Amino acid sequence: DADPNDRSIVDQMKPRGNLTPDVEGLALYQGPYGTGYLIASSQGSDTFLVYRRDGNNTFLGAFHIGEGPGIDAVTHTDGIDVTSADLGGEFEQGLFVAQDDDNPGSTQNFKIVPWESIAKAFNPPLEVPGGKNQSAAR
Repeated sequence: DADPNDRSIVDQMKPRGNLTPDVEGLALYQGPYGTGYLIASSQGSDTFLVYRRDGNNTFLGAFHIGEGPGIDAVTHTDGIDVTSADLGGEFEQGLFVAQDDDNPGSTQNFKIVPWESIAKAFNPPLEVPGGKNQSAAR
């Protein structure tokens, strides 16, 4: 069980830290043996910051969800979630989902991204459960 009195600062707002106000969501990507990642939505920069769950919660970098064929980029997100569960198909390594507040000619919606796509965008790549870069989070 988690001790509610056992708290630590993972990051701060700029200029002291990496976050751009508002932080509009936190999600835990659960790896084996307590590894994985804490992901924070940094609404002011339309990015998602990734921290290692184990050790000292090291900041590993940020990513954004850009536009694609017929899909706009994620902006002004109000919430995120992530899972490392094997959901099959292109989501065998899990997925990341972000609420997208601003969609030209439409209402808000959600963007879903395979975790593997996010993991491969980092250098070195982030962990994917059972994947060839499994040791990356140790």
